Amino acid sequence: MDSTAAKKTTKRKATATKRAPPPALVGEALAAFLLALTTAATGAVTVADACTRAKKAGHTVIPAEIERCFEQMARVGRLFRHPSAGRAAKPAHAYWGESAAEFVRRRLQSALGTSTQITLTKLRASAPPQYREVVAASIVTLLREGQLFEKPGSKAKTYTTTPLPATAVLTAVQRKALQSVLNKVNTVRSQALTLHELLQFLDGAAVQAANAAATPTLVLLEELYRLDLPARGGLSSMPIPFTWRRYAERGTHTGAKVDRAAFEQLLLDSAAAGRVELIAHEWPATLPADDLAAAIRQPGGRVLYYWRPLE
Repeated sequence: MDSTAAKKTTKRKATATKRAPPPALVGEALAAFLLALTTAATGAVTVADACTRAKKAGHTVIPAEIERCFEQMARVGRLFRHPSAGRAAKPAHAYWGESAAEFVRRRLQSALGTSTQITLTKLRASAPPQYREVVAASIVTLLREGQLFEKPGSKAKTYTTTPLPATAVLTAVQRKALQSVLNKVNTVRSQALTLHELLQFLDGAAVQAANAAATPTLVLLEELYRLDLPARGGLSSMPIPFTWRRYAERGTHTGAKVDRAAFEQLLLDSAAAGRVELIAHEWPATLPADDLAAAIRQPGGRVLYYWRPLE
């Protein structure tokens, strides 16, 4: 009996040892696994997705640990939160190495392609449904930057990629009213003015304003700073090349001239007045050539690369 009992005990221990699950992913191993997973992914990864893939890889998973690790990496800017496709009252976030704003902006640019105009419906369809709010915010940004223009008078809301003439906003009733005014004015003019000439004048006035030099202001730079801030993943410092490119793109789309010297001097003067902080890059030699060229270089080799408003 003793011999039989001993054999049974040994068998139970062997079975227990055989069935023991592998250790759960925790700490650095979990972070490395999630980074590898999101890097290889073609879209945002949910906690449920991560759990499923970890199990397939032979790991024991703790969903709460995975979510906690995702959130920690999102706080330090290694990953970004994305809206989830879940239908729960409070769906969990998804996570990816590219921010939701940049992902949507890329999809919108792809949808625009070489078209000169596009409907709101097509813009919304360029990204999955859960990104609808991000799409709306991105369209507002593109309008503010002068990369999209709302087309008046369309049944379906439509945008164009080039600015419309100023008089495109006039309705048929308003044009008729202008013609009526012209008819009265022309009775006392030495040379009659046509409606076409008046409309050309109004359009020309808009072009002239757009071609004026765009002297940078701190208010403008702070607005450009806020546009890029979500992509910084919680960091408050902004690379100066980012803001310079935003400023230059704005000039390109509006037809206004940009002044690099005035841009740099504005930042330097604002720093001297205590309104912004300028931060030097610790290893400027590691910067790409175009980023280094867009930073502010000082005598002695110091490179001012980051800035942030102080007020």
